[in-house]
Amino acid sequence: MKSLNKLVITFLVMPILATVLLINSAAGIGEVSPQEAEDRGFIRNLFQDKIYDLAEEEALVYLERYPRGFFRAEVIFVLAQVDVDRRDFSGALQQYDLIIKKYPSSSYVEEALFLSGSLRVQLGQQKKGAGQLQQLLKKYPHTKFRAQVYYPLGLVSYQKKSWKKAQIYFQKALQLGRLSSAHDLEAKYLLAWSYHFQEKKKNAGKLFKILLKSEFDQASKAKMAFQIAVYAQQTKKYGQAIYWYKRQMQLWPSIEFTLRSRFWIAENLFQLHQEKGKDGSPQEMKLAINLFSQNLVDANPVNPVISRYHRGWFYQELKSFSKAEEDFRWLQGNVKEYAEDLNLTKLRAQNFEQRRDWLPANDVYLAYLQKNEDKQSSELWYSVYRNYFRGESCEQLLATDEKYRPDFPVKQENEILYYLGKCYLVGEQEKSAKMAFSKIKMKSRFGPLIFDDYLQLLQKGKEF
Repeated sequence: MKSLNKLVITFLVMPILATVLLINSAAGIGEVSPQEAEDRGFIRNLFQDKIYDLAEEEALVYLERYPRGFFRAEVIFVLAQVDVDRRDFSGALQQYDLIIKKYPSSSYVEEALFLSGSLRVQLGQQKKGAGQLQQLLKKYPHTKFRAQVYYPLGLVSYQKKSWKKAQIYFQKALQLGRLSSAHDLEAKYLLAWSYHFQEKKKNAGKLFKILLKSEFDQASKAKMAFQIAVYAQQTKKYGQAIYWYKRQMQLWPSIEFTLRSRFWIAENLFQLHQEKGKDGSPQEMKLAINLFSQNLVDANPVNPVISRYHRGWFYQELKSFSKAEEDFRWLQGNVKEYAEDLNLTKLRAQNFEQRRDWLPANDVYLAYLQKNEDKQSSELWYSVYRNYFRGESCEQLLATDEKYRPDFPVKQENEILYYLGKCYLVGEQEKSAKMAFSKIKMKSRFGPLIFDDYLQLLQKGKEF
């Protein structure tokens, strides 16, 4: 050892033993010279005073000088701790493993197993790390590191998605109550998510609410508040869901969750409105429309299809038909599911019909009919013919009839023939008009309506 260094920190050196000490060594009972004891004490005090470079230098000298030294395990442990301080984790692990392998009876094996296993878990070497921690529990059932061991074992199980095991390990670690404050919080946090992934939503939600009152980072609190809102939504407690989504946005704003919360507030307002006997106030509907609109202008909107659909329905409820039409038209023009939605087609067309906009209504019907063929097609064709007639668009009515020739049920035949006959007359196609009128049953309500026209046609043809 370097005497100069010893003089500089003489006050750190353990008292020199004047006699040979009999100490239990790794190899059994052996003799320790006063010089070896002094050298070991010097290294230990250097390390405790964080003079790591000198501690390492003296430790290497010790290992070379005392190949069968009694304190070799302790000195190697010091080297490992110096490596940890330098973030040379690979070197530290080699030193820990050396202690475990070569000095199995050393009192430092317990700590080496714990530190090596924990470090490996943190470095992603879960299998070997967990194995060493399990070895620690087996070799030292009452180890002072029990609480700390359960924590990394919980981490390994969590990373493997072994949620039940993770739950058990984290619970044991927390019950022993010997974790650092940081690890205590993280254990509770991961325990809550272990509950979550096992569908134990009540347990998870209860723990999330407790953790929201702790010194957790904002991003984690945003995630927990959002999940509490999701639980409420899944149980159809839409008011509670809205409350928690709002709290997330107001207290723990986060780009990841705030955008989603904004959408889900609007969506839960829609669900509240849909509940039987609960009509949303105009203010709530306008709020939902505003939130859906904010979502849709975002670069990456949340569920833009549902946003448009439900915003359209709120516009419909508020009688903002032109706004509703914009959303519904986009949906039927861009999303196959809605292009095939007969009820949405009828709603759009009826909005136009209520305003006596017959031709736009027919555009809606025809767009659907050109893409879909179903049992209710005749009903839509009937509306198309009637709207053309109402709008005095005989040319389009006749062109449509010429192109498609749809089949109509018997109860609608007389009315359709009436529309065709009248339009043929407008187009001066008297022969076709006469043929259409001739097929109308005179006892139907359209018989009296065509009597004069049909009579004139017969007279012109000298068939009366």
